[in-house]
Amino acid sequence: MNSKLLLTRALALSVTTVVAATAYAAKRTSPQISASERAALNAKFDSLLSMSKAEFEATLNAKNAKGEALAMKKPTKEEANLWSQKDPIADKIQGTSTGLLYKNVKIPRDKANEIIVAVIDSGVDITHPDLKGHVYVNEAELYGKPGVDDDGDGYIDDVFGWNFLGSKAGVNISGQTLEVTREYARMKKKAEAGPLSAEDQKYFDKVSADFVARRDANQGTLTRYLGYQAAYKVLKDAGLKEDTVAAVNAIESTDPTVVKAKALVLQLIPRGVDSAYVEDAVEELSIGAQYQFNIDFNSSAIVGDDPTNFEEKGYGNTDVSGRDPNGKVYDAHGTHVSGIIAAVRNNGFGIKGQAVNVKIMSVRAVPNGDERDKDVGNAIRFAVDHGAKVINMSFGKDYSPGKAYVDSAVKYAESKNVLLVHAAGNDGKNTDAQDNNFPNRKITNDKGLASEASNWIEVGASDKNRDETLPATFSNYGKTAVDVFAPGVGIVSTIPDNKYATYQGTSMASPEVAGVAALLLSKFPQARVSEIKEAILSTSNKYDGLTVKQPGTATPVAFDSLSVTGGTVNAYKAALKLMINVGAPL
Repeated sequence: MNSKLLLTRALALSVTTVVAATAYAAKRTSPQISASERAALNAKFDSLLSMSKAEFEATLNAKNAKGEALAMKKPTKEEANLWSQKDPIADKIQGTSTGLLYKNVKIPRDKANEIIVAVIDSGVDITHPDLKGHVYVNEAELYGKPGVDDDGDGYIDDVFGWNFLGSKAGVNISGQTLEVTREYARMKKKAEAGPLSAEDQKYFDKVSADFVARRDANQGTLTRYLGYQAAYKVLKDAGLKEDTVAAVNAIESTDPTVVKAKALVLQLIPRGVDSAYVEDAVEELSIGAQYQFNIDFNSSAIVGDDPTNFEEKGYGNTDVSGRDPNGKVYDAHGTHVSGIIAAVRNNGFGIKGQAVNVKIMSVRAVPNGDERDKDVGNAIRFAVDHGAKVINMSFGKDYSPGKAYVDSAVKYAESKNVLLVHAAGNDGKNTDAQDNNFPNRKITNDKGLASEASNWIEVGASDKNRDETLPATFSNYGKTAVDVFAPGVGIVSTIPDNKYATYQGTSMASPEVAGVAALLLSKFPQARVSEIKEAILSTSNKYDGLTVKQPGTATPVAFDSLSVTGGTVNAYKAALKLMINVGAPL
C-alpha cells in the first residue's frame, strides 16, 4: 500500500439535482452565465495554480469510482493549459495534437453532426457550467408526461441518461461489494448446499484465498488508522490546535497516554498524514468493511432489481449524478471524465474538452466497489439504444461471472456501429497473458471459442515527455492487450460544485481517446467506427528506438513493445488520414 493513500472528500453539489421534467426544461432554457459569474469561475480555476501542493491535496483529493486511490498533484501552468492537447513536434509535448487540429481543420458545429458520447461511470454533475450545452437530452422524455415512458424504451423519464444504481424511490447506492466478495458468497453458499465438483472446488479455493487476503488487509489498515485517529483526539483534547510538529512538541504532559500519542503523531505529520487525512482514511476504509467486503450486503435490496435477471429493464432511476442516502455525491470521477471529452472550448473559463460538437450522456453503473456485469451490459445497451456513437468505460475489475452478458452487449454495440473506449487499468502490469482484466474485447461463444470485438480501443496512460518517463508508471500495458497510449498524468478537468482538479490514471487517458473519436466522427459523419478506429491507431505517434521504464518497474524496455501500435494518439494526423480515406475536405 502506498505510504499515503489519496482519498475522497465529499464534494457537495451547489445545485440540487432536479428530478421533475418541468424543472429540467426550465434549467435547460436558463440564460447564459453572467460576466461576473464567469469571472468568479475563472478566479476559482486560477486559484488552483497558486495553491501549495499540500493545500491542493487537502482540498481536492479524490479517488476513482471504484474507491481506488488516484495519484494527484498541483497542476502546473502547462497542465492547466492542457498539455494533453499539445503537439509533439510544434510544442515538444507528447499530447494529442488536438490544438493543431482545431487551428487547421474546420469542425462542424451543427446538430446534424452532433455526436453523443455515453460516459458509463459513477455519475456526472450535469450542472457544471463548463459542460453547459454539452449534456445529452432525451427530448421525448423532457417534453413528455412525468411518470410516463414517453419513448417506450422501458425507462421512465430518462431525460439525461440513466442511473442503474438507485431505487425508483430515489435512494442511490454508493458503496458496493467487490466482485470477489460476491463470488466468495456465491461459492460459499453453493459449497454449503453440497459437495463441489473438482473444478468448482479449485475455483472456490482461489476466490476464498483472494477474498480473505484483501478483506484482512483492509481491516488491518482500518485498525491502524483508528489508532491514528485516537492519538489525534488525545492531543486535541490536550490542546493541539494545528497539525504541525512544533504544535505537537509544544504540548507538555506527563500523562502516558498523551506522551504515547505525541510520539505517534510526530511520526505521522512528516509523512503528510494529518488529522483530516486520517479522518478521510477511516471513512474510506470503513466503506470497505461496510460494503466492499461485506458478504451480507445486497445492493438489489435497495435498487429493487432481480440480480439473476440480466435482461431486466427499467430498474434504477433518473438521478444521473447519484447521491447516497446521506446526500453525499460520488460523481467526481465521471464528471472529470466528461470534462476531458466535452468541456466547452469557447466559454472563456475553465478547460477545453477534446470535442466541440458533442453531448455527454451519463449512464451511472460504477459504484464505490465493483460494478455488476448486469449493470455494465445494460448500460452499454442503453447507451446504444439512445444514440451514443462512442462509449467511454473508465472502470474495470478482476472477476466477471456474467461476462457472457457483457460480451453480448459489446457485440450489440458492434452491430450498431458504436465505438467502445476502455481504460487499460492502473496496476502497472502486462495484461497480455492476464485473463482477469474485465471488461475486455475478448468475446467467448457458447463453444468456448474466442474472438475479438472490432469496435474496441484499449488505452494506456502516457506522460508529456519524450523520454524514459513517457509511459505512466501506473499504467497497464501489453503488446496485444493495449492498443495505444494517451495523456493520463496531471490531467486537469471538471469536478462537482463548479470545481476543477488534477487526476491521473488510465481513467483519464481513455476519455482523451473517446473525445478524439467523437471529434473525428463529427468531422467525418459518414465514416464507420472501424475507419475511425483504424485512423486513430495507424496514425499514432511512433517512438522508434525510445527506451522507457516499464510501468510498475524500472526495467528498461522499448516503448513500442508496450502496445499494439507502439504509439500515442494524434488527433490531427488521424483527421488527415480520414480526409484521404473518407474524402471530406479539411
